[in-house]
Amino acid sequence: MALNRDEGPWGNAGGVIKNKKTYFAILAHINEEALAAQVRNIRHFNPDAGIIVYNGGTDAEFAQQLNILRFPGSHPIRYGNLTPYFWETMKWLEESHVQYDYLINLDHDVLFVKPGFQDCLDELMEDYDVMGWDMVTSFSPSDTNLSCCRDMWREWERWSLFFKTDYFVRYLNSTQVYRHGIVRRMLEAADHPAVEDRIGNSNVFALEEMFFVTYALSLGARIREYPREENWESAARFGHRQISLEEARWVKRQPYYYWIHPVKEAWLIQLNEQLIGRKNM
Repeated sequence: MALNRDEGPWGNAGGVIKNKKTYFAILAHINEEALAAQVRNIRHFNPDAGIIVYNGGTDAEFAQQLNILRFPGSHPIRYGNLTPYFWETMKWLEESHVQYDYLINLDHDVLFVKPGFQDCLDELMEDYDVMGWDMVTSFSPSDTNLSCCRDMWREWERWSLFFKTDYFVRYLNSTQVYRHGIVRRMLEAADHPAVEDRIGNSNVFALEEMFFVTYALSLGARIREYPREENWESAARFGHRQISLEEARWVKRQPYYYWIHPVKEAWLIQLNEQLIGRKNM
């Protein structure tokens, strides 16, 4: 899948994907103003990183007016299974011969609170291939209350044959980090039509939280969790309760915390102005 040179301007590259140490992939489909604020935030705190936006909705015009690199094969992504978007992004980067160290999956409701994330990755990922937030290792249906894990156990007979393991690992979807080497290994090992059929026909809600890390682990990846502070849920959590200004301030003071989730739409825009403008922060 080649990049159309008319798609997604990126600096003066004429639509050609540049080699970057870090690439952020964002799945979005609503509220261009919020997406624009998120992109400004990422560029402000991670100026050397690349950003790829995947349009997961039905509006083909979404994000066309923004100065961002847009994934050219975007198509609607089914709610509850975001796996195809990140898998296709991995494939596209590899087919385009892009060199990078880290590929990071970002939700549309993530903001950075300070610079230094890439240096932090170099430290935390020195001996690892994969990192994610809130790691859960599940060996049986009874050892976790997470609904996504219970869903995986309902389909485990078919997934265990693919992973060739008797357990799986789960991360929060957003901010999963993959080194280029393990991404290449995952793509090379895959029977792509079979993998994509298995992904597309799964009824596991939030399959993406378990698929990538468990597949990487099955191929020998060294995996870890982001460091956990006592109040780690002040940085990232599930549900609709957004990160507050006070929590963002707390995150900013922590040595290994650089981003917050969830921060949505109007609040994302407002909070970002405080973060990059240093108002009340």
